[in-house]
Amino acid sequence: PIFTLLYARTGSLLGSLNIGAGGALNASSLSWFKHTQTVSTRSYKGTFGPLTLETIGRPYVIPSMNGITMGLTGGAGNARLIFRDGSAPSPANRLDWSAFEMQKGSPAKILPHASNPGLVKLTVTPGSGTAFTSGTTGSFSGSFTLKDSDTSITPSRDLTRSATFTGMIVDDGTGQKGYGFFNLAEMPTSSPKTTAATTKLLSGQVELSATTP
Repeated sequence: PIFTLLYARTGSLLGSLNIGAGGALNASSLSWFKHTQTVSTRSYKGTFGPLTLETIGRPYVIPSMNGITMGLTGGAGNARLIFRDGSAPSPANRLDWSAFEMQKGSPAKILPHASNPGLVKLTVTPGSGTAFTSGTTGSFSGSFTLKDSDTSITPSRDLTRSATFTGMIVDDGTGQKGYGFFNLAEMPTSSPKTTAATTKLLSGQVELSATTP
């Protein structure tokens, strides 16, 4: 059983994880609830849930000494990093690494995508040997920076927005993939009037996987 209070005791996560054959999470789900937050809250102020979250996973396997995370085959363009939603404009053109090279090591050696307009930085920590550190082994993290024209003011001027992302490598039943998230502030608007300090923070998804899933 799992139970924890969230959002200064105004929300919760509860449920049970059922571990079946081979360590797979079978028929597992969690219930997620968030009550209305204070006026100053920027990230999802309104009530939501309870939402039922399907929970999947299998035991994490640390790569062998010469192995590459997620069981990737060595070579150029063996991995990809994809961003979705979260008020990030045109992520396919500005953030995504559609094909880059991931090599062995922990942190893994990474040869970034040739085009990187979003200044994406990525660290992958698959682990080594038999040592497992919760929250670190099998994790990935990074950051990006976007510069857009703020048309809510006259004259308009460029506004820089930065965000960090984090995630874990999970065996979802089809193989190992990295699932993560980021929070990014929306661009300001003139009506209703918002500023870089008051716009909503929206959550987006990050996926790390083999180039050919």
